Amino acid sequence: MGKFGDVLAEFQSMGYVNQVAFDPSGDYLAFLSQSSQISLVHFTGDGEHSIHTQQLKGLPLHSGVFTKAGEFIGAGHDKCCIKFTIKGDSFSEGEIIVGKKAKKKTNATSAAFAKFRNLADTGKETSKTSTSLHAFAITDLQENPDGGVTTIANGDNVLVHWN
Repeated sequence: MGKFGDVLAEFQSMGYVNQVAFDPSGDYLAFLSQSSQISLVHFTGDGEHSIHTQQLKGLPLHSGVFTKAGEFIGAGHDKCCIKFTIKGDSFSEGEIIVGKKAKKKTNATSAAFAKFRNLADTGKETSKTSTSLHAFAITDLQENPDGGVTTIANGDNVLVHWN
């Protein structure tokens, strides 16, 4: 064990690193690169490690956490959560988690006001085809005690809990 400030290991990244996360056991390290890559480092003991890097099909991830279920959940500029299952020294292809909005009762007046407010805020109507519950990139993701995660996207004033 080194002293504070000693370099213990260095890993290559194609772009600057948005976030680094350790799993609770300390066996895995994940880092998210601005180049839309996610890298998983598996520490095998005696200073040995293996690294697996995966190029994402979408935009870069900005935040991520390891869950108790042996998964890594990442979120970012695509405005959705992506689940990766850890398999030994690597992980599965990312699976997009699709959220469902809670239904609200609205009347004609509140629906018209919501449309007007959205036009005033963004200058355009909301897309009805979006699968995301956020209007902006997800900037923070936290695991909850119940096993779900909560996401925050700066700018849309929405806090989403994902099971």
